[in-house]
Formats: sequence, C-alpha cells, structure tokens
Amino acid sequence: KDNKKVIVIDHHKSAEESVKMAQEYVYEMNHSGSVLAWRYFYSDLAVPLLIRYIEDMDIWKLELPDVFAVAMIVNTVEKDFDTWTKLAKDFDNDSTRNKQIERGKIMLKYENKLMDEIMDSNKEIVKFEGYETYSVNAPHVFASQMGNALCKEKPPMAIVWQWSGGKLEVSLRSDGSVDVSEIAKKYGGGGHKAAAGFRVVAEHSFPWKIIKIDEK
Repeated sequence: KDNKKVIVIDHHKSAEESVKMAQEYVYEMNHSGSVLAWRYFYSDLAVPLLIRYIEDMDIWKLELPDVFAVAMIVNTVEKDFDTWTKLAKDFDNDSTRNKQIERGKIMLKYENKLMDEIMDSNKEIVKFEGYETYSVNAPHVFASQMGNALCKEKPPMAIVWQWSGGKLEVSLRSDGSVDVSEIAKKYGGGGHKAAAGFRVVAEHSFPWKIIKIDEK
C-alpha cells in the first residue's frame, strides 16, 4: 500500500495465471526474467551481452558460444552491483570477454569431472509419477546440467535433489515430452515445461520409490 506502482515480471509457465491477476505485468515464457526486466526498465537500450548469456542459460536455449564457461563465471562472482557492472562491461569488450571465458573453461573442466563422479557414485532409478527415471543427490548448482545429462541417458525426465534447511529440494528436468511444471505444482512448486522444482518438508517421505541403485 506504500508503493506508487507495483509491476509483476515473470516468465514461468506455472505462474501465468497468478501473474495475470496483477494490475500491471510483463509475462513472456520465451524470455528470461532478466531480459524482461531489462526491456521494461531500459526499453531504449540494447540488452547487454551478459544478460543475453544469462537468458541463454536460464531458458536452456544454449545458442551462444561457450555458454557453460560463462555460467562458471556468473556462478562464482559476488552478487553486488559493482561486481556485475564491471562484469557486464567486460563482456561488451572482446579482449576482456575472452579472458573471462578462458577462466570459465578452466573451472568448467573441473566441474564436469566433479559432476561425473557424483552421478556415477549415487544415481538411482526411481518410480515417480508413473515414470522410471534417474534420481541423484547433488547440490542445486548442478541441477540443470546434471538433470539434462541424466534425462538424455534415460528419458523422459530426471530428478536432482538435496536437503536444505530441513526440506527436500527437488529439481526436475525433462526432454520436453513431459511437462514437469505440472508435476511440480502437485507438490506446491512450479517452473517450466522442461525445468521445474518443489520443496517437501523433512517429515515427509520421499515422493518417489527407489527401484534400484545404478552401479557401474
């Protein structure tokens, strides 16, 4: 009530109905929240390359070169305006952008090795919402890459989960043939058709049944 204006900016499929209840809103599923916000506040300026990279990762278009190396940089810098302003300027310059990407490639090589070790050591085949799918316990930062890798290995979906703050945090990824946002909504979560998530309080049992532990 103390604000002169409230606008809702969103791109999640599961949030469409509630977003459109707002008096003023911006809603587009084919763009990330970062690009939608930039276009709303700076409609006369081109979207910076760094924000385009963030969108490329966020909605999993993966069209820009070295997108996973850039993800390494984005995920490791401090979350403050000074740092991100400098980073955005670095990406607008060919020389400094290339230096950042080379740093990201080094980190990416280690991350890929780490993810392979995690998946090989504890992935399980589970029954969830009528599907036999891979489930793996891993930090949320690996959810997208690990989930999509497991989904390709055993379609049509995959589960990446972790315990956090007394809750089971579940990330779902699909190959597009299953709308995981609808599954997530059943458990109080949401997201997109191919990427969604939800949380379950610790007192509840796992919402899936283990069929077997995948052993190599």
